[in-house]
Formats: sequence, structure tokens, C-alpha cells
Amino acid sequence: MKAIAIGIVGVVFLAIPANAGLFFCGDATHPHPAGDINADCHVNWLDLEVFAQQWLAIDCAQTANCHGADLDLSGSVTLGNDFAILSANWFRCTAPECFTPGQSYTVFAFNDLGMHCTQPSFADMMILPLYNDFHAVVVRRRIGDDPQIVTSGVAVSYTIPSNTYSVGAIKKTDFWDYTVPLFGAVVPPNVGLMGKKLADTMGSGINNDWVSHGLPITPIADDGRFDAYPLATVTVTVAGNEVARTQAVVPVSTETNCQLCHNTPGLTVTMDILTKHDKLHPGYDLINKRPVACGTCHRQEPLAALNVYPGNPNISSLSRAMHNSHKSRFTDPAVLQALGGDACYACHPGVVTKCLRDVHSKAGMTCVSCHTSMEAVSSLNRRPWIDEPSCGSCHPLAKNPTHADYQFEEPGKLFRQSKGHMGIPCEVCHNTPHALTPATMAVENAQSVNLMGRTGVIDKCLLCHTETPTEPFPHHRND
Repeated sequence: MKAIAIGIVGVVFLAIPANAGLFFCGDATHPHPAGDINADCHVNWLDLEVFAQQWLAIDCAQTANCHGADLDLSGSVTLGNDFAILSANWFRCTAPECFTPGQSYTVFAFNDLGMHCTQPSFADMMILPLYNDFHAVVVRRRIGDDPQIVTSGVAVSYTIPSNTYSVGAIKKTDFWDYTVPLFGAVVPPNVGLMGKKLADTMGSGINNDWVSHGLPITPIADDGRFDAYPLATVTVTVAGNEVARTQAVVPVSTETNCQLCHNTPGLTVTMDILTKHDKLHPGYDLINKRPVACGTCHRQEPLAALNVYPGNPNISSLSRAMHNSHKSRFTDPAVLQALGGDACYACHPGVVTKCLRDVHSKAGMTCVSCHTSMEAVSSLNRRPWIDEPSCGSCHPLAKNPTHADYQFEEPGKLFRQSKGHMGIPCEVCHNTPHALTPATMAVENAQSVNLMGRTGVIDKCLLCHTETPTEPFPHHRND
């Protein structure tokens, strides 16, 4: 069976001793935090859902304090008090699975690409398959010794509670209807191209990590909602005993806006694309060869590197073909307005998904702040997925003088491939490209908030060390 790869992530945090069964939410050592409406020791989206259902309710004493939403016990559910309590404690967790200072293991997670893109239907064409990569790094804390990165001897597994299937009560995708013409193999529903499911185990990776390749996830939750940022729960066990757990985002989106331009009456968006491709390139008949995989002709990383679709070396890569073809086409003010002024969101997700959602976005930067322009991205000399912006090209010039001696990516590697402090992948502390912490999406900051009580770069030494090191941290790769 052919295989493919792109990147994503999710991970984990917790530590409970072998007698973990003695600990439970609400006991003396795990009291309910303020804002915990549904009494699960987490302040999160589930509490917000109950709050919304009870919004402006009165006579709360008759309904168990409005099912917990009357946080200030005033008898009604209001914005000024109850919502203020909920928001002030957002993502607080006192459950046993959340980090405790005495734990022996800690687990981190990251999505190496920041966003996985897929499409609503594969009946006509495939740009990208259902394929998410999920990574975790497990660290053992050792008294009187340096932390140890654990790559064997533990079991790492994951579930995605809000997204447990892709074909079931709701048929979220037709991907499995077309695996034979697209990949030459029958792939069972809800099984990814690398054999992984939406609840499965992770194997040892090549970057001091644990990884599960090819999760077949869609951005449709089990209740039918569009959710580009589902939370995964990752659990680490040793000899059958749970030692670490946490939640992390598994981002995926189908939000492309091709319909803004590809809107010929009587044709679907994909049929319009194939028709215009055939007209632009005489001799092709893609409209009658559906479903078509773009990577058949246009080299497309990382599919090409895995020999899924190596492409034709005499034809432009998919990245160059797409950017070169569209670089001068966004002249309609209505189209640009629909894209929020960012032409990149015509193909990349999107004004709803907000693919760029990191600390750079918060500072007012946009796609072109790093990628320059579509002309630059479509350059003949550019190697897609290899020639990417680097941290080191900007940060030594940053206003903060303490950055002057910092080191960044490993030589010849991208940020998402690099390791730094004690061999930890850079994405463990900084999160992933386009979602570098602190991210603008609250859910994206769940890991740092749960581990440190605040958003931002994970820089709390005691998450890995049992004692705070006395020597300074120089942000050097080999430190």
C-alpha cells in the first residue's frame, strides 16, 4: 500500500503513581477549580457549553444552581460575575491527569506543520489526503540527575474524544470510496494510510519523540460541528500503570475558498478546476479521468519523497504551479474582502480556521511577513517544503538584546525538524509553525496553561528537572 506524510501533533501531560486509582476529581488533593461547571476538574469548552445553555437563567436554586452555571451563587447566570469567573479560570485543571510537581514523567506534544489541510470530497480530485501526524516527547524526571528523554519502555496512546470516527453515524468524508483509484489499495474505513486509527498507539520516532503517522481525521466533530482544533488526550503508561496524560490540539481543516473564483454555473468547484486545467493545457483530459491526484504530474512533498506520487520532473512542482498560476489573479476587491484581505486564504485555511494564529499574528504580522510574496514562493529556484523561512534569519536582529547570542535551527534543518536543549525538539517548547505560542486560539494554549498556569513558551524548568538549574540557559542548540 502506498503511504504519505505531512505533519501534525498532539501530546500529553500528567503523572500519577502506580496507585493512581486512589486519586479522583473532587477529592482532597484534586478540588474542583473555580469555573468548573460540569464538575470534571477541568475549566474548558464543556463548561462554556453549559454556561451558554443557562445564559440569563434565573431562580437557579430550583435547578442545582442552574446546573452549576451560577458560579457566584447569586441565583442567576450573568456576564459580569459568572462569566468573569469562568474566563478568569479558563483551562485550569486540578484533575489527576494534570501536572503535579511530584510526577516522575512528563509528556509534551506538537504538530510539526501547524495545520493539516484536506478536502470535503475526493470524488473528482485529490490535493491532499486524510493524513495527520501526531507527536509526543516523554521525559523522565530523575532526582539528583539530568532528565532523561524516554524513547522506549513506556506505552503512549491517544484518543480524540470529540472526533472518534470519520465514517459512522455521520459520513464526514468520502475518502475511503476512492482509495483504490487514488492509491491502488482498499483501505478499511476509519483506518489511515499508515494503518492508524483515531484512537491508537504511538511508536518511537526519529527525533527523540513518539509519533503516529497518518491519522484519518476530518474537521467535523461527532456532533456535526466544524472544529478545526479538536483536542486529543494522550496517555503514557509504564508496566500498565498510567504515569502521564494531557490534551493537545490535532489541527485539520477543509477550508479553502476556491469557490470565490471557480464558480461556473452548472459545475461543481472541482469540476470547474479540472475543466479550466484541460482548457489551459491542451492534450489533457482530466475531466474524464476522475478522481485525479494532482501529485501524479506535479511533484508534491512530502508525498513525492515517500514515492506515493513522485511527480514528473519535467513539470512544475504543485507548489510552483499553484502559486505561479494564481499570483496575478487576485484583483477582484470582492474576493479579497471575502478573504479578509489575505490572498493566501484563497487556498490555505482560512478566515474561519485562521491558519496563521501564533505570536507573530498577534504582533500584526501576516503570511507575507515571512513568505514575502506569491511571486517569491513560485520562484523556479525555490524548493517547496525545504526552502522555508527560518527563525535565525530574524531573531538575532530582534529588539531584545538577550537574543543576540541565541542559536536557532540545527544546520541544514528547518525549525520543525530541529532539536535544541538537551535534545528536545524545538516544537516542544515553542509549539508549531503558524501556532507558535502564545497562540491567538485559546485552545491552542491548553498545554502551556495546564503545565505552567499561563500561556507562552514552555520555560518552567521543573517540568523536566527535579531542581531548578543554577546555571543560565543560553538558548544554544547543544546546551
